[in-house]
Amino acid sequence: MCIRDSFQDILNVLSRRYPLAEIILSPTLVQGKEAPPQIIAALRRLNEHSAADVILLEKSLIVIDVWLFLPFVAIILLAGLQTLPQEQMDAARVDGANEWRIFWQIKLPYLVPFYIVALFFRAIDSLNVFDTIYGTTKGGPGDATRVLAINGYENAFPFFNISYGGATFVMLWVLCTVTGSLLYLWVKKSQQ
Repeated sequence: MCIRDSFQDILNVLSRRYPLAEIILSPTLVQGKEAPPQIIAALRRLNEHSAADVILLEKSLIVIDVWLFLPFVAIILLAGLQTLPQEQMDAARVDGANEWRIFWQIKLPYLVPFYIVALFFRAIDSLNVFDTIYGTTKGGPGDATRVLAINGYENAFPFFNISYGGATFVMLWVLCTVTGSLLYLWVKKSQQ
């Protein structure tokens, strides 16, 4: 009885840290009668850990996306900064404006079209993201990181449901076209 209690204490400590330890190490699995409650309890704990993993996966995908596309956005904004009218900034400095006011009153309004162009490219890229998510999570755990492109791919190729996958990609194309058109109209409106 003492050995069983100490084993149970070790099992409790391990199962808090490793959710599947109770299933793997439990001697009651071979007895058959006590196994189902332990398996259910261990799977419940595993499910709780999966919820935390989903948040971690989403944060990881955001970090990957920022790492991949921040230089592209920075180059667009750098190009915008290089086209700013130097005369207006010099005139504002002569009038006594500090750098903060120059940024808000001169630089930022001139950079708005460049921000919109960067937003346009990032919106289209985020709708079409496939490789990063499929390479890291394959849309899992469950459907937590599943996007439309992965849904179309997994229906078209592994299940040979080409018509459903094709329709998914056509809807993705329509969504990208509508998003691009709305952003284009926004750019045109901001230039007037």
